Amino acid sequence: MLLRLILTIVASVLFSLANAQILDVVHLKFKISDLGQTDSCQIAYHVGAKQYIHSNGILTYHEGYFHFEADSVAAGLYLFVFPDKSYFEFLLNEPQFTMSTISSDPVPNMVVAGSEENRVFYDYLNYLNTKRGISERLTTEHSQANEEIKEQLNQVNKQVEQYRASVISNHSDMMVGQFFKANQEPDFPKAPKTMSAEKARIFEFYQYRKRYFNNIDLNKEYLMYTPIVSQKVANYLEKCTNPSPDSQLVSVQRIMAWVQGFDNPTAFKLLIIEITNRYAQSKKLCYDKVYVYMVETYYMTGKADWADEAQLARMKYRSQVLGNVQCGSKALNFTLKDSTGRDVSLYDVHADKMVIIFWRPDCGHCKKVTQALRSLYQEKGSRFTVVAVNVSQDKEKWMEYIRANKLNGWLHLYNEGEARDFSKTHDVSKTPKLIILDKNKTIRFKDIGVEYIEQLLGI
Repeated sequence: MLLRLILTIVASVLFSLANAQILDVVHLKFKISDLGQTDSCQIAYHVGAKQYIHSNGILTYHEGYFHFEADSVAAGLYLFVFPDKSYFEFLLNEPQFTMSTISSDPVPNMVVAGSEENRVFYDYLNYLNTKRGISERLTTEHSQANEEIKEQLNQVNKQVEQYRASVISNHSDMMVGQFFKANQEPDFPKAPKTMSAEKARIFEFYQYRKRYFNNIDLNKEYLMYTPIVSQKVANYLEKCTNPSPDSQLVSVQRIMAWVQGFDNPTAFKLLIIEITNRYAQSKKLCYDKVYVYMVETYYMTGKADWADEAQLARMKYRSQVLGNVQCGSKALNFTLKDSTGRDVSLYDVHADKMVIIFWRPDCGHCKKVTQALRSLYQEKGSRFTVVAVNVSQDKEKWMEYIRANKLNGWLHLYNEGEARDFSKTHDVSKTPKLIILDKNKTIRFKDIGVEYIEQLLGI
């Protein structure tokens, strides 16, 4: 659980500590028996899903100990980082304590002095390791688990659950108790025995989802300085929510309503940032719908008061561009000249299924995509219409490419004199870009590969 490789540790602080639970005059000592004066060790901490080196995190070494000292520190889950970037974690909720171990195997060799939080934490980790060893031995020794072995494995799991429950019950007033409670699955009603198996599965799923966040007390500020809340939110969006953009949006709205039920500015800020970034960076079809919602709801209304003017301007512009091409919304109309010089309006083109491709004849990737689309059109062209919009200004090269590649049957339009700024109206920042419309000119899909058109359109 604890010994992992840190891939990136950013030497910056995303959150101020103004709203955190603060410990004053902190002095921690770490004795690492197989490390010494010449080894560089560091202290890092969690803010949601990310890890950061503490500003005082490069440790000093004297009298056989690595020392971490700070005037004020936010309580939370911290990391002692070894020179090779592996680490062990510890709970920081007491201003002074000592931890002793070895870098090669820190958890089973850990000795804690002066910290009840970490004594309980490491007692659990070592108990867990012992039970994990038993499970691995049973699995290894019995390649085919019989009913007796399955029962033994079930008993091991129950013992771990009972131990964790005892930590939560006996230490509910401590960080370690809240830490384990927040990680615990919620209790939920089981389906009536009269239900069919399928209906019971659906019933229990919705009961589970309804209570999913019950064990997380967001009034505990230190939980923001652990990965727990971020992990739970990510799991809720990935495993408890239908992958459609509309379902994702509904779940995001539920999460933000839950967060705003607590007086916790750090949680509010953390989840706005993480959710906004999640959908800004997502490559999944039409997920930018959630990004637009987050920007319009929180950033453009002044609720994200930590964002500076330059950041707000960038986000507002991006949100407006994406808002023009939202899946489920009407496509913006435009009028351009076709290859005969005739003015053609997009809304005058009647088709049950339409593929719009924005492209350039001198774009290498455009050539591959137009050729793939041509092959599909030659096979299935009676079932959909292609509107090809050339956004370059080399008219002769455009006409020659159409003739040479026999792009017959398509409606070819030319953005003469760059009359339309498609980068703003249709998010054409690079080519090619595909947008698929239904008969009502509603955007169904966008930014997809030609290989998915047949399946998505059902042709």
